[in-house]
Amino acid sequence: MNKNTITYEGKTVVELKADFESGIDLYLESCIDRAVKHQKPFSGSLNIKIPLEIHSQLVLKAQMSVRSINAVIKDLLISHKDLLNS
Repeated sequence: MNKNTITYEGKTVVELKADFESGIDLYLESCIDRAVKHQKPFSGSLNIKIPLEIHSQLVLKAQMSVRSINAVIKDLLISHKDLLNS
């Protein structure tokens, strides 16, 4: 999925905030004009169901490397991100 980009600029915090808010407003108006649903940013949180055997293997790998299961999964996904582009 392509994410839309909203750019903004300013020389002060007040200018940055005003230009950012204006960019958001323009984006939302554009979505209405094009009759498309606006996109929300991803949270970075993902809840998946996996086979018990895989879960067990992840727990073991995490324990052996003194890391969290999330860290192990994140590293696996990053090292295989080329699979997402096929």
